[in-house]
Amino acid sequence: MSEGSWNPWKLTAIGMGLVMVTAVVTGMVVANWSGTSADKVAENPPAPVPVAAKAAAPVQPSASPRIAAAPSAAQAPAAVAPAPAAPARPSQSEAYAACMRSRGY
Repeated sequence: MSEGSWNPWKLTAIGMGLVMVTAVVTGMVVANWSGTSADKVAENPPAPVPVAAKAAAPVQPSASPRIAAAPSAAQAPAAVAPAPAAPARPSQSEAYAACMRSRGY
């Protein structure tokens, strides 16, 4: 090899070409792993509907719509329990101090 024929830009171009080929091959492999949406649908069939839900008789409307619309004492909504309060979060300085104490500082 002659002394003056080495060009760093030629090596840069070859390196960039290798990087692009690697990116394309990686993209194709990942796309093959994830599959298509048709493959996912075929692998996960829908759950069968229970027979008891199909056999339930339809509710017959009452003779008087005014009586059917009136709420009765038996249908009164149950009292809703309040949600528990979220635990208090320590401030950043308290958390930092607790962390340092646990490490012996």
